[in-house]
Amino acid sequence: MQNIFKSIILSKDNLNEFISKDFFVNKGLILSYFNQNTFNIYFSYQNFREIFNEIRFYQEGIGSFWGLKFLGFKDLDRLDATNINEMIFIRILNESKRIFLIGNNYDNRFVEEKIFNKFPQIVGYHGGFFDEKIIPEIAQKIKESKAEFVLLAMGQPKQELTALKLKNLLPDLNYYCVGNFFNFYLGVQRRAPIWIRKLQLEWFYRFLIEPKRMFKRYIIGIPLFFIRILRLKFNI
Repeated sequence: MQNIFKSIILSKDNLNEFISKDFFVNKGLILSYFNQNTFNIYFSYQNFREIFNEIRFYQEGIGSFWGLKFLGFKDLDRLDATNINEMIFIRILNESKRIFLIGNNYDNRFVEEKIFNKFPQIVGYHGGFFDEKIIPEIAQKIKESKAEFVLLAMGQPKQELTALKLKNLLPDLNYYCVGNFFNFYLGVQRRAPIWIRKLQLEWFYRFLIEPKRMFKRYIIGIPLFFIRILRLKFNI
């Protein structure tokens, strides 16, 4: 079991070290997050399992934290993807790196006013709903923008699968999968109040806001997650 998830970054110090010594230094890297939903995706989608070790994941979320701890992983920190996304995004901006953003479905006016005007380092945008057949076209668009980082806000596992396809076409860039981050960061969607986050109930808040979209992830996914954790722990 340990071998399955051995490459996951578990602590804040190790994540900071990876970001400083690898992600902002080397090229051709893909970084993403690993939470309870990622765990379920791993066991549900063979194509995701096949590419898993080609991506660096950091564990985040209360479910992943306690699940990995229960499985015997040591030196875990309670990490939060939204905070980490903001930290890395701001660092990319501060270091004047050029960014290409893929994800969501923002209209042209929103992209111009809320993204390009506010963040000059974001040099290109493409919506997140597209057929994989046009990935070469998107890659060409990224190449022409001279971007150094591609941020993918498409949800798992599509963003990771897309990142790997783009990396095969553009190996000199780095790719960062950020999920729903930009909807929060740009004010499109409200994040849970701090007191709810402190109670580790942000997942429940998201379910109340979007019950249809989050039903499978949480109401079905959480019990399934616990079952799989128990099976791994006791080899059943």
